[in-house]
Amino acid sequence: MSAEADEPDRAPDGRHPRETYQLFGHRDAEAELVRAMADARMHHAWLFVGPKGVGKATLAWRFARKLLGAGGPGLQADPDDPVSRGAASLSHPDLMVIRRPWDPKASKWRSEITVEEARRLEGFFALRPSLGGWRVAILDAADDLNPNAANALLKTLEEPPERAVILLVAHAPGAVLGTIRSRCRRLALRALSPEDTARAAPDAGSEALALSGGSPGRAAALASLDAAASYRSVASLLERAPKMPADAKAALADKAARSETASDLICDLVEDWLARAAQAACEAPVREVLPGESAAMARLAGGRPERLVAAWEAARDARRATDGLNLDRGAGLLALLRAVEDAVAGKQRQEFPVG
Repeated sequence: MSAEADEPDRAPDGRHPRETYQLFGHRDAEAELVRAMADARMHHAWLFVGPKGVGKATLAWRFARKLLGAGGPGLQADPDDPVSRGAASLSHPDLMVIRRPWDPKASKWRSEITVEEARRLEGFFALRPSLGGWRVAILDAADDLNPNAANALLKTLEEPPERAVILLVAHAPGAVLGTIRSRCRRLALRALSPEDTARAAPDAGSEALALSGGSPGRAAALASLDAAASYRSVASLLERAPKMPADAKAALADKAARSETASDLICDLVEDWLARAAQAACEAPVREVLPGESAAMARLAGGRPERLVAAWEAARDARRATDGLNLDRGAGLLALLRAVEDAVAGKQRQEFPVG
């Protein structure tokens, strides 16, 4: 499949949320949506929040199919239902999907949702439902809205049309404009239990499941990148901060440069390791992926757990800068690792160290 034929919101294992008809966990959230459909004054905008890969978009698509008229109990729908088929092919006249658009000049997906995409909602909601039910828009993910797009969406939310529902997916709701959040009904999805995670990602393997943090999507993505090898590379590097071997850093950067998915997952592993290391330094219980690693984490802190907290913050800041500046993923990871080294060494925070 070519990059252009792919989709920016398709999971690394090849499945798209609109093609997924089974959802594990989140029973309370489903029940809340079922109750909402029975309310004549149902809210016009919903914000699905929670960790990436836990099923937010899958739940949004389940809700959308029911609003569009798919039959079945609760939020269940038959894949052969005409509504399901129309949604799966993105041909249903009362459904719109807003996401990061394709950039034909750069031959890749844009890093943000543009104002042109957000403005499509105005024309869509200006029309009455074609099939007499609801008009539904899914925006995945709201974190990707640039400032102009966020303001355009806010205008739509401030003047909600009748028989219209907007479903917004957000991995980091704090990054979403506060005035948008305040106009949405929030539905929080938590990380899944180990049992539900394993059922949702049966082919992930034990290492990927251990690293997933209750996210089936993350477990599947980790499995596709050899979770065990990637994690050992990350752990081996971080344990040696602030003097990480240059060749090992370069090898990890090369792996991150292969794809956006690889880069995101490696950055996830770095952030997760540093967060657990800070817990270990504070003598808090730590979920171990490798036997005995909590002791190595505590030694790294050297009695200064605040440095590990600073390293975690530096990693997050460097990652956001890589995304915001649309930098090469390999170079971005090297800059992230330098920022972590500086934080562990107790050096004063600098601007994002690129170049």
